[in-house]
Amino acid sequence: MATLFELLLLGIEYFSIGFINGRMLERKFDKKYFLWSFVIIIMSVALFYSFGNISSVCFGILLLILSFNLEKDKFVAIITSTMSLGMYIFLNYVVGFALTKLNIYDRLNMVQILGTIITCYLIIGLVLSMKIKKFLLHLTQQKEVGWVLSILCILVLISYYALIIEESYLNVHSYYGLTNLFFVSMYTGVLIIGAFFSVGLIKQSIKNRLLKQEYQSLTEYMKMLELTNNEIRNFRHDYKNILLTIEGYLDEKDYSALDHYFRKVIMPTVTYLEKDSFKISKASNIESREVKSLVVNKVLIAQQKGINTIIEIPKLIKELPDNLIMLLIRALGIILDNAIEGADKSENPELRIAMFEVGRTLTIIIRNSCLENIPPLHQIKQSGFSTKGAGRGHGLAILQELIHEVDNVFLETKIENDYFMQKIVILSEMGRDDS
Repeated sequence: MATLFELLLLGIEYFSIGFINGRMLERKFDKKYFLWSFVIIIMSVALFYSFGNISSVCFGILLLILSFNLEKDKFVAIITSTMSLGMYIFLNYVVGFALTKLNIYDRLNMVQILGTIITCYLIIGLVLSMKIKKFLLHLTQQKEVGWVLSILCILVLISYYALIIEESYLNVHSYYGLTNLFFVSMYTGVLIIGAFFSVGLIKQSIKNRLLKQEYQSLTEYMKMLELTNNEIRNFRHDYKNILLTIEGYLDEKDYSALDHYFRKVIMPTVTYLEKDSFKISKASNIESREVKSLVVNKVLIAQQKGINTIIEIPKLIKELPDNLIMLLIRALGIILDNAIEGADKSENPELRIAMFEVGRTLTIIIRNSCLENIPPLHQIKQSGFSTKGAGRGHGLAILQELIHEVDNVFLETKIENDYFMQKIVILSEMGRDDS
């Protein structure tokens, strides 16, 4: 029968696991999470008093259920809860193995051993909880990968708990460290396989999505260019007639009729230059086919929503190095999606896209009209913040992570005069022509 001291130590173990799980789920100040965690700990400790190691099975299952109910992205809940449990089991085995090899295990009491394990667990867990954030953010964009990893993690956890139940109820005695070693080996194998599988699947998914988007955008772009070409041909014909008419009025010195003709006939032709087809044709100055197709696609979406789009690309934007193409596509995709949604909600919807090169520096500016009561920047950039509803709001957080991964790319964000502006600056060091 367990003593009160052993129950207290077990409660500390369970609390440490629940605490790290909360950090990974970004619920360090969530009263509801910690209240239910405390209830689960009390229940699990009480079960240990009567049923021994079976309590760890109940604790793991209840922690998984709690995370699953509170977290919007269900596979994130599964991965974090199994990871927090798995990491503790891993450290339990590693610390025990290390102390045994150093011949000091028998000289330490339970408090010293458990204190060593928990201290290592909390330090590594706190560091990992900060690093895993980026991994989980990417998983929210690749849900199929997240679910595959979740299923693998659950299968390993079930296998581990099956061994514990077998040892507890079927009188199958084995060295407990071997059970932990089994879990550590299986979980590590799952993570390695999952990592390779995830990388391949993510790359293929992104490639397929970009190819599909590129094809659709280029198809629309070709239609728009054809329409623009026809309109330019018609405008050129009208322009010749306009010049001949003006010449006639000037020869006759009929300035009153010329003034009337200018205001009634010539001025309305300005609208030709403001047509969407003329605006979108400016994207032809982007040499990169992938970036061009993305910009065209987003501009077409904005125009369909009735947003006034302005494209300023006065000179040719040269092809980017391969290592920046993917970064720029993902970053522009996030920025333009948010810009379109923000402009669509404003009173006078407007989206302005500007690209220009100065020397070896490429600058991209995306500016959109926005609501007057838009939240402050520091709040918008937080992971999970969204005005769009539950389960969204990771876009800008992912954008920050993307930009921070590359040394020569910078992001500037401003809100002023009811306009939201984001500027990407790429300092080229990869041999772009100095022209």
